Amino acid sequence: MANLNVSIVLYTKNKKWVKATGTKADPTGLLYLRWYEGDKPKYIRAGESWDEAESSQRRQIRKLNCVSQGFTDPDEVPVGAKFNKIYDCLRSYVKYLRTTTKTNGRRYNERMILAREANIKQFIREIIPNKQFVEQINRADLQRYKDWLNNPKPNEERKASATNTVRAKLMTVTNFLRNNQVKV
Repeated sequence: MANLNVSIVLYTKNKKWVKATGTKADPTGLLYLRWYEGDKPKYIRAGESWDEAESSQRRQIRKLNCVSQGFTDPDEVPVGAKFNKIYDCLRSYVKYLRTTTKTNGRRYNERMILAREANIKQFIREIIPNKQFVEQINRADLQRYKDWLNNPKPNEERKASATNTVRAKLMTVTNFLRNNQVKV
């Protein structure tokens, strides 16, 4: 995850990075923004003037803050992309289960359909409450769900789930995502 501290730096003629202060004492050079993802610094061009650089810095801090909280970065969303709301997809999936038959020709049991729906709602409620669209769900969310099922926090009343239970719940969520053409 990215560090939320974003600095304005200068790339000098001596090919060194220097932290900019916005005063006339700064050496001449191009203004960039610097933040760290893990231990690796990331740089982007900040603008020609100090005011543009400060504005870019505020935008970058907001962007990193949103991404760290699990929201989608608006710059990464392709223009004209069709997104489907999670609960609309869930209703459609439940309707699909009620109207289709398994490979052996039998219909799905209503109790099993309700259990699948409850598992998917649990995943949405506990792991991805800030995501609105099914296309935003990724492999990291499934890993967090698996960890959440296996390792309850000490102040939670629930117990760790059995291995087969974890596998079944993950398979339910994965099937739901596959049904909605989401690759995880």
